[in-house]
Amino acid sequence: MKPSALKPGMRVLLQPTLGKSTELLSATVVSRMPTAYGRKGQTVINVDVFGGLNGPDDNGPVHLSDYEVSRFLHPMEAR
Repeated sequence: MKPSALKPGMRVLLQPTLGKSTELLSATVVSRMPTAYGRKGQTVINVDVFGGLNGPDDNGPVHLSDYEVSRFLHPMEAR
């Protein structure tokens, strides 16, 4: 998925990279900071299953680089 295609509020699927789990995790895009001079592009997503792990106020945020977005995020299909 192209990082520039992400919009806040968009639902996506995150492919885990560690362990043997092949289950895709559903997530919501929170924000995207595009690449600028001297700074890598970065995207923040909230993963549903990670919410609440660090207290009741935790939304499960995950910070991903543009490289990680292009490899591990997939658009959620409309059903």
